[in-house]
Amino acid sequence: MTLTNGWMQSNNEHQLKLKVKDVQSFEPLFHSIEIGEGFKMITYDTLVYNDLYLDTEDFQLYKSGFSLRFRRKELNDNSVYSFQLKSEANLFGVERIEVDQFDLDIYEIEIEQQWVKLVHGLDAIFDESSENVNDFLKGIAQWCSNKYEAPLAPFQKLRELEERGVIDKVFKLKPVLKGISFRMRSHVVNNRYNGCKLDKRSDQLKQPKYFKEHKDVCWLMETSFDRSIFEVLHENNHMEFEINEFEIENKASFPVEDRVYLYNFSTLIASRYGLVKEHYSKYKQVISATQSN
Repeated sequence: MTLTNGWMQSNNEHQLKLKVKDVQSFEPLFHSIEIGEGFKMITYDTLVYNDLYLDTEDFQLYKSGFSLRFRRKELNDNSVYSFQLKSEANLFGVERIEVDQFDLDIYEIEIEQQWVKLVHGLDAIFDESSENVNDFLKGIAQWCSNKYEAPLAPFQKLRELEERGVIDKVFKLKPVLKGISFRMRSHVVNNRYNGCKLDKRSDQLKQPKYFKEHKDVCWLMETSFDRSIFEVLHENNHMEFEINEFEIENKASFPVEDRVYLYNFSTLIASRYGLVKEHYSKYKQVISATQSN
């Protein structure tokens, strides 16, 4: 099985996405010790993500190869919010655009002539804690119209792309898709590669507990396994889609060696568990499915 066409690269980060068809047989992998050929996965986090994607009525961002979303990440009873613009990766690993805005708690949206914190509006949408969810969705859309010319990083990047002719001018963004993802994250180690130099990586990334206790073990790469449910926010048809995806990435400073590690590990995992390479983001996968219906 050849997986090299699935590589995505951003600076020194290499990624590979694989679609999981048999979740029941794959999920216990995160709790096992030995995978084979010396590889082990050390699970260190379980996260919950809520996403709200925005686009135009005719899905202009989707057609141009971009996605725009609000995200709430839940970890240890804390919620972290972000607003992000991303570009799709193509088959040949061209650098991806990722632009984030994090200080969302300073913004407000208008709901029935009252001002509500933007993050509380997102909570109402994600948790379905209000009977007036549609009002919050409309409030988000109006906020996008009001703030599109403001110095928010994702909007600034969109305006730059418009000026360069990469995309047409964006009009009337609105929420089009929401989803929830349950993510298990792991580090991958292999005793055959012990002794490789990880100095630069240790300086850049917070050292996990496992590697403080096992100083002779190499941290080769990270993985995440997402089990996601998405709901299309269409007035007449709220379709649901399930996506189960395994992602492997490496942010170290040895690109040639990284590709060998990732290729060997991904080939082993794909062949043993019947995984299939996937180039598209979750957003593009869902919207592509709706466009074909």
